[in-house]
Amino acid sequence: MVYHAAYRQRLEDLDVAVLDGNKAMGLVLRSMISQLGVKSVRIFQNPASVQNDLRDYAPQLIVLDWRFGNNGAGEVIKAIRSRTMWPVCFAPIIVLTNRATHLTVSQALRAGAQSLVSKPLASSTLYQHIMAVLDDPRELISQGDHYVLSGIASFDLLRHLVPPDVPHAQQGRSLNYGKRNQLTLRRAS
Repeated sequence: MVYHAAYRQRLEDLDVAVLDGNKAMGLVLRSMISQLGVKSVRIFQNPASVQNDLRDYAPQLIVLDWRFGNNGAGEVIKAIRSRTMWPVCFAPIIVLTNRATHLTVSQALRAGAQSLVSKPLASSTLYQHIMAVLDDPRELISQGDHYVLSGIASFDLLRHLVPPDVPHAQQGRSLNYGKRNQLTLRRAS
């Protein structure tokens, strides 16, 4: 069984990489994560060199803004999950987004994200997601030349959790994570 790099690690022992093209937001995230007790937090702002930088740093957890990268975070996640990125390919990825639509959630999870958090972000919410990831026993399985979380590749997670008669984001609703990684619907404001 191949678990992610942060499985059952202590919060203070983690090496965390923050991938955000916005310098101010990167600093805010570093401050929030440091206040949670993590001693090693590094910010990466350049999408062009992030793969080499991550290989050198080898984080155990990655916090990634959905808008990071020239082609979006989905491509960045797929690149990180590639076998060529060993050992970084085993780092769990928490995606931050200001639009938690059905499409965004589905794309992030299928690309290899462990969790998705909707902005605006509170420290307590980030803490809950980090702790949930640390205790997440899902295995990483090999699918071609990259790794995906077990259970994600075999079926459409959202189709099984959201009843078919519920309108999707394009009809005025968005999807957000609730407690225990369950999806709950809320009205878009």
